[in-house]
Amino acid sequence: MPFLKDNVIYLAIKIHKKNHPPEYKSNYAVIQVPSGVLGRFVMLPKLNDKFLYMFLEDVIRMHLYMIFPGYNIETTYSIKLSRNADLMIEDEFSGNLLNKLKKSLKQRKTGMPARFMYDRRMTDDVKNVLQLAFNLSEKDFFPVGKYLNFSDLVHFKNPLSPKYELKPFKQLNHPVIDKYTSIFEAADEHDLLLHFPYQTYDYVLRFFHESAIDPEVDEIKTTQYRVATNSAVVNALIAAAGNGKDVTVFVEVKARFDEENNIAFADKMRKAGINVIASIPGLKVHAKAALAIKNSSKKGKKKSYAFLSTGNFNEKTATQYADEGFFTSDKNITKDLEKLFMYLEIPIETFNFKHVLVPGFNMLPVLEEKIKREISNAQSGKKAQLIFKLNGIGDKEIIDLFYEAGTQGVQTDLIIRGICKLRPNMPFSKNISITRIVDRFLEHSRIYVFYNEGNWEIYLSSSDFLTRNLRRRIEVAFPIYDKSLINEIITILEFQLRDNTKAKLLDKNINNIDKKTGKKKYRSQQDIYKYLEIKYKM
Repeated sequence: MPFLKDNVIYLAIKIHKKNHPPEYKSNYAVIQVPSGVLGRFVMLPKLNDKFLYMFLEDVIRMHLYMIFPGYNIETTYSIKLSRNADLMIEDEFSGNLLNKLKKSLKQRKTGMPARFMYDRRMTDDVKNVLQLAFNLSEKDFFPVGKYLNFSDLVHFKNPLSPKYELKPFKQLNHPVIDKYTSIFEAADEHDLLLHFPYQTYDYVLRFFHESAIDPEVDEIKTTQYRVATNSAVVNALIAAAGNGKDVTVFVEVKARFDEENNIAFADKMRKAGINVIASIPGLKVHAKAALAIKNSSKKGKKKSYAFLSTGNFNEKTATQYADEGFFTSDKNITKDLEKLFMYLEIPIETFNFKHVLVPGFNMLPVLEEKIKREISNAQSGKKAQLIFKLNGIGDKEIIDLFYEAGTQGVQTDLIIRGICKLRPNMPFSKNISITRIVDRFLEHSRIYVFYNEGNWEIYLSSSDFLTRNLRRRIEVAFPIYDKSLINEIITILEFQLRDNTKAKLLDKNINNIDKKTGKKKYRSQQDIYKYLEIKYKM
């Protein structure tokens, strides 16, 4: 039998020879649909000014008589096998983890079957033959429709281009930064907040390039989780090492589906003289942090500058993902980051983080303390409110805290894009609303907001509230202390909570339901862009 490749469409076909009696045994065949070579969609001649297309597999179905001459085609069904993509590393705690990952990557495409998708119209005899032939269990089977791999529609070309397409998006500059000759000068005077993709990611690339060429910068430390192909950030770090700077990069080679890319970059940076730390056994580093340390001979003192983000150091996805980026020279934050990088280099040390939140150290205790403070305020008759924007929430301990807050009268507004195990609108989840926004840009930022009797406390973070993030990863949540920036974030969150065009509410069964809020239409991503455009007078 042929080996079924991972996530490739095949046709399962039942045939029998012509001119044979009905009791003659049928034959079965499997054909790969070569969509990766020919393209999934076949354009036909126009008819009455209409554009006509066929799926490639339908073209093959129509011509099976040419592939099987002398046979009648009884039935044809689409099938697809998804294989287990987890990298199986038996021992992550001894030996060379990088070499083990490289070996494991080769096995990904040949992993054990995880899900066998098939046309639900398939007859039992065909299903039984496939089950036996490919050694599948009944629990592997997953019925679907006639067509598979709808992600291929991303490559469907618009025959009327550019008609019906989104207008090109002009990213905004940050005029406060533009007043200064360097990012360092701007960060000396202000904490600087950037909202991607509304504002350009070029400032982040400038930060790394300036760090590479500034003669006063002695050290650069950064994490790397998912970076762009031909990454400008990596190229700047290599240039910095070439200029004699001490560059340390923590590369998380266990970033799912980016392992190969990250290993290649790690090898490239190591050859350039960069101190590369490739993964911590048993932990995944998901934090997005960079530190440039200047040693001014004129002033005779050392000063650190930080860039922190809710998203990856990836200039390509920064045009599609809605994230927050933050420049600061605040010693409270940079000292904590220096401790974090010390831990990444020597992960047996214990550190006391005073301002940033790090899982395994202080994140869960501080979150619990601040949520319980809102509960106490509500119980005292004071206004109490929580706003959390996350990609996912699934940790039981955190969910129970939200349930307690809601039932005690704390207004709890959650914006959750993906996984959600918290159920709103139940007796145990009063005062909790969950909004989901799907629009032009992928909502990716994580924001934690505590009302604190009107003295808003805000953290931006790399961490969702899934058990893996809070307990098995190194993440960073960093505070925003500047009041004008706090007000800016609150305003943006208010735009998202009022969105009734691209946002849905979740009901008690985690189903999407329409917002029933007046006649006026609000669309948060457009509102955010206009707000920033007006505020910064671009």
